[in-house]
Amino acid sequence: MTARSILIALLLTAGVSAATVALVQQERHATLIGLSPRQMSDSLYVDGGLDPLAVAAMANAGPGTGIPPTWVHPPDGAIYPHSFPSPRLQWKDEYASRLYRVDVRAGSTLLFSAMTREREIRVPDALWARARAATEPLLLTVTSGLLAGDTIASDTGVSEPAMVRVAPESEDPTGMILFGQKLRPPDRPTGTVPLLNMHLRLDGLDLDAMRKAPEAAPIRKVMFRSSTGPEPTKYHPERAGDSGAGPDEPTQTQCVSCHAASGDGRYLAVFSQSAEEAPRRFDAPNGFMTILEMPERKVLHQLPHAFMPVFNPAIPGLVAYGEVDETIGAKDQQMVRKSDLKVLDILSGRITPVPGASLPDRVENFPYWSPDGKLLTFIRTKKGEIWHGSQGLIDIAAVPWNDGRGGEPVDVPGASHNGRSNVLPVYSPDGRWIVFTQTEKGFFSQESADLMIVPSEGGEARRLDCSSTQADSWHRFSPDGLWIAVVTNREDIRRPHIYLSRFDNILGTCTPAVQIPVVSGPGAHTHAFTWTPRFDWFDDFESASPDRP
Repeated sequence: MTARSILIALLLTAGVSAATVALVQQERHATLIGLSPRQMSDSLYVDGGLDPLAVAAMANAGPGTGIPPTWVHPPDGAIYPHSFPSPRLQWKDEYASRLYRVDVRAGSTLLFSAMTREREIRVPDALWARARAATEPLLLTVTSGLLAGDTIASDTGVSEPAMVRVAPESEDPTGMILFGQKLRPPDRPTGTVPLLNMHLRLDGLDLDAMRKAPEAAPIRKVMFRSSTGPEPTKYHPERAGDSGAGPDEPTQTQCVSCHAASGDGRYLAVFSQSAEEAPRRFDAPNGFMTILEMPERKVLHQLPHAFMPVFNPAIPGLVAYGEVDETIGAKDQQMVRKSDLKVLDILSGRITPVPGASLPDRVENFPYWSPDGKLLTFIRTKKGEIWHGSQGLIDIAAVPWNDGRGGEPVDVPGASHNGRSNVLPVYSPDGRWIVFTQTEKGFFSQESADLMIVPSEGGEARRLDCSSTQADSWHRFSPDGLWIAVVTNREDIRRPHIYLSRFDNILGTCTPAVQIPVVSGPGAHTHAFTWTPRFDWFDDFESASPDRP
């Protein structure tokens, strides 16, 4: 029996009438309803756990003697996409056990307020629609107060207002984002599952659908689960007879994070670390790359030790990658002794080392094509040095492709020989800029890394305003170049998320970054991603489920 049924039975045994019991149940139900999240008026939303007394007291709270809270998200100066659902409104506070009231204004007009005991709240999309319709910038503030009896104590605090603009509908993000997602089993709490034991799946987020229906739930599909198809098979078909092999055994340690899609949507390149998924002829201690033809996901090529694939924008059948000879360790302790750039011609199967980016005395990797497909930028170590996750300095260089003839590599001024480590070069779609990640040493940092920008021909490098005080690393532009997204651990060092910023391609500047639905926030654990136009084959894939890796 439940506690509730036991209580009713005791009341009836004690001679209390059934009518009185029914009245107690009705009052209890009314109390629970009163404390659940609810919209109390057309301009006030109240989170769960707040009774009418607290709401009434907090409604009139204003500036007091306390330390003001600090507004966090959306940050001051941000541009929030019109197509995105209601954002997480977040702040920090020096106090505990407080009540909070968020006020959202357009100019001097109050659009709505929201109350909660937490340090964040998300209002219903129907209420956020008021913010979407505003013609003036939004001003967001949060008031902190302590409930003392039936009033609010005098040590209230009001944050400085954050000014946030909603982007015009014509500038909303387009296309789709393909991303690697770490999935913790739903029955295991956060922090109880080692990172390498989590399942890593490749999913897709439909941004075009969000433009058509901003208030609808975001559409997310499963793109890929293993190197041999959409289902989570741990063993390659050639290994089906191996001891313990089972074609339906789920893979828990595979990696399909590093991936790329060709500009025409015909090909998908996926990297996997699981040796069991590789063909028998691969020893694959450093992983392997699979080239799939879409939408059938037909396996065209599998290459051992192929890392960081990227397709030529002008010739979609060419894919550049770094071929790694030997890898020791992982992440900030990873060491690579040899790596060269190579290009696979998918149609012919020919593999060409890139002259100028396959030198014997340097470690070269992380290629990225210029928008016209004529140059390859890449990272390389100093002469004679190994590639280390947290040691050494890395430079960014460029080399001409010249139809496979290569050329003399040139270090990019501003992104090399600057006493720092420079990695992950990415061209803006118009070819005007290179955005890269800069850290103190090595190529992997969980603590601090900034997004930097430099003219594509080289020059003075600048830190972008969408950077944070934490690590900002993997980044990609939207297909139209209006937005830039970045993997960041600014909210939780254990769980990277993807944030978004409006990019000015003339000035080479960006606004403070905001969270992207699905790939940031509670439950998100995202890694490498690509941002492409939306291809028709997206509709053919299964909808993602949080209950199934």
